[in-house]
Amino acid sequence: VISHGNWATRYAYAWLAKELVKAGYGVLSPSHPGTMFGDLRPEHYDRQLRACRGQAAQDQYCAGLMADPVLAPDAGSSPFAQRIPGAGETLRDAGHFSDAPLCKPLIGRLLAGQVCEDPPAVDRSEIHVRVAADALRFFKARL
Repeated sequence: VISHGNWATRYAYAWLAKELVKAGYGVLSPSHPGTMFGDLRPEHYDRQLRACRGQAAQDQYCAGLMADPVLAPDAGSSPFAQRIPGAGETLRDAGHFSDAPLCKPLIGRLLAGQVCEDPPAVDRSEIHVRVAADALRFFKARL
């Protein structure tokens, strides 16, 4: 299961899903209405925040949402990685959106804005290759 984060869509990790499918894995990439690019409106965000009040201690999603809508690795993925036997985290020198799809020249950059901006010397396509290779290596060793 590949789950997109806030402001994304179920297609955001198509580049990763494609590599997993090519290697023989089944992939499910669901939509999460109210959290996707194009339908995350202030009222949805406010509703999520209201629902999370009082739950932050026991709910990782709510804890991250209450703390900061852009999660740091130690606030977002670490607790999940700690619960998966043999899993670990790999922190890369990349931008916040380096895992987003490759941006098409001009039109994609105009429409997506900062989603298409990576730090200098970061090659988004290389990040994708390394992430997919790491995921496949993990799955082959554990499944």
